[in-house]
Amino acid sequence: MLMKKGVLIFGLLFVSLMIVLTFARFSIVDKANGVTGNVIQENYNPVFSWRDFNLEIKNISNNRDSVDVSYGLREFTNNPQPIDVSFYFAEKGKDLKYAGKETVVVSANSETIYTKRFSIPLSGEYNINLEATNGRKITSDGREFMFTRSVISGNVIQEVRESNSKNIILLVLIIILVIILIIELKKKRKVVEHYKSKHNSRFISLDLK
Repeated sequence: MLMKKGVLIFGLLFVSLMIVLTFARFSIVDKANGVTGNVIQENYNPVFSWRDFNLEIKNISNNRDSVDVSYGLREFTNNPQPIDVSFYFAEKGKDLKYAGKETVVVSANSETIYTKRFSIPLSGEYNINLEATNGRKITSDGREFMFTRSVISGNVIQEVRESNSKNIILLVLIIILVIILIIELKKKRKVVEHYKSKHNSRFISLDLK
């Protein structure tokens, strides 16, 4: 009987201790930056989640034959940390394919925005997924977007100017060639007339009546 009582008391104490530790873990506050333990709640190590980082796709902008992907990394510690970011692309409805990787250093206790450009061969609907890790935590974010590959780039005015410049240069070359051709034809005509005049001067014409 005493043994059963002892086991029961031990069990109650153990459960109480677990409850106290759970509340203590979620009430941890980093006094240096005021970030609480449940700022980032993800399915990763709960002990370190409150002092890691977060990833978010900010914007996807279309270019002539590519897209610029802007993403933000928010750091929740007092020290900058290197983070590996992997990129995955695919047409909508197809499996994501690895499209590259880069390592960035996030500033301490702040959010940093990065932009990466990807060439896209065809217009259509696409999915993009970013996966980031600092070695102890992995987080990801994804988005769908529509891409239209255009013949004219975003800087239309610059392209028109360049096109007009090329047209002007071509027109000038044509005019120069026409002038050269006219000069050469005039020279040839002068030579022929000079030859005829000399040839005619060798003969005396007699008009007998």
